[in-house]
Amino acid sequence: TEGRIFPFLPAYVRIIQSHIVKVIRENRNHFSGLNDYADGMDGNNQLSILFEQDDFASTMGEEELQELFGGKARMATADEIDAALAAGTPNTCVSLVLYPLNDERNGYCYKMIVRADTYELLFYRKHKISNRNRKGFLTDDIRRLAVPYSF
Repeated sequence: TEGRIFPFLPAYVRIIQSHIVKVIRENRNHFSGLNDYADGMDGNNQLSILFEQDDFASTMGEEELQELFGGKARMATADEIDAALAAGTPNTCVSLVLYPLNDERNGYCYKMIVRADTYELLFYRKHKISNRNRKGFLTDDIRRLAVPYSF
């Protein structure tokens, strides 16, 4: 994760702007957070997803990833993900996992899926890091993300 933040800066700005507009339009409590984005990829099952190998809390193989997402997800290097963001690759999403670098057992892990072409936040969840829930996308996160791809 160290250094991974800079390629995502334009996406962060877009996500914040979009969330502010959403809160204002829906006259919602601005402290509602990003929980609206925790349901998965509803309606976006035509988008490809690039995951970095280190973004998973447990071992995830390329074959398993392909099977879960109907061939629409694959492992990618950090450079490939950065290039997709920089180019605004159409119909492509990228994963981002943020966690504390030191003393990570007492922190939170933030997991996101962002569209590379529009910087739209499609998925967001966080969890407390523990021996049971290590840093990265948990099995439950992957299941939520894969649901629309199984139909």
